[in-house]
Amino acid sequence: MSETNPVENKVKAATVGAGTGAVVSTFFVWLLDEYLWKNGDVPDPVSGMVYLLVGAGLTFWAGYRTKNTVE
Repeated sequence: MSETNPVENKVKAATVGAGTGAVVSTFFVWLLDEYLWKNGDVPDPVSGMVYLLVGAGLTFWAGYRTKNTVE
């Protein structure tokens, strides 16, 4: 019989932050496409950096702001 260990809230919050980062990143790329690159698509390197920075930033922020539950 195996024991189940509780998942720390920081891990749960960071997972939600990563999912939210994917949605928010798409919105930021759309904003760049609408207001900065009016006659063309956002270049792939710029789009990639937006996805990387927004996704990583929201993941880190969500994990950082959540209190520890498992010691």
